[in-house]
Amino acid sequence: MTLVRMPNSESNIHTAISPVFAWNDNKSPRVVGTAILLGPCLALTALHVVEDFVCRNRQEAEVNVNVAVYHAFTGAAWYVRRTWATTHTDAAFLGLRPQNDAAKNFKWHRVGINLHLPKPGEKIFAAGFRHSKIDDVDEGFNQEGITVVKASLSLQTVNGTVRESYGSKHEGHLDFPCFQCNAKFDSQMSGGPVLDESGYLRGLVCTSFEFDSTDMSEPVSFVAGILPVMAIKIDRTLPELNEVSPYHVLDLARNGFLPVMGHERVMITDLKEGRTRIEFK
Repeated sequence: MTLVRMPNSESNIHTAISPVFAWNDNKSPRVVGTAILLGPCLALTALHVVEDFVCRNRQEAEVNVNVAVYHAFTGAAWYVRRTWATTHTDAAFLGLRPQNDAAKNFKWHRVGINLHLPKPGEKIFAAGFRHSKIDDVDEGFNQEGITVVKASLSLQTVNGTVRESYGSKHEGHLDFPCFQCNAKFDSQMSGGPVLDESGYLRGLVCTSFEFDSTDMSEPVSFVAGILPVMAIKIDRTLPELNEVSPYHVLDLARNGFLPVMGHERVMITDLKEGRTRIEFK
């Protein structure tokens, strides 16, 4: 399997990310976060970005208000019609439905994924949309025929250094594998990719915290690790796949749909009461 790295530069990151926007009836759409376009009709974002807009079932949920993903640089627009998540981390996969020709003909860039948490001192950079807004959707907020989006978008990339990595959880704050860095994240960047110097996806923009400290010279932000997303279950057919029964995202790595470094060492064990254990062999 060939790993496709995302080059570590602002000029190339736009090929694989899009803003996520949502709206209720009679309300203007707003940018609620950032998504990574991983492969045909599949995107990844932070769970907290879409959790308020889907049915309250963390394992699988139908979208119950309008949620869409829009690629600002090509005009491709997709509706989000299914989400899949897990209790293991702040991440959700989005099942996409193309809404215009630009989406149907979209050139997907497969982002290489490294499941290991980065070590302290490693440099990272993150990308997302900040100070952005959707000005209008061409056919109204209540219809599914969306083809054109008018938007004022600002793509932000920030650099930082990993301060600490937490293999299971960060006590008192995040109860899943994550790492701390000194890059400053804004709210609309949530769900956006965090890449290493080699261009591999290492995590998702998660959150920032204010700590009581005499040393406030650097931002304190957290990134959700990628390993737990391998345990998320999907039960819908994706383009290029014939699978229709529930399967783990790990299977998407094993069959080459997702280029994931180290996937052959990952083991998933289904436990009682719907719980799952995921670990490296």
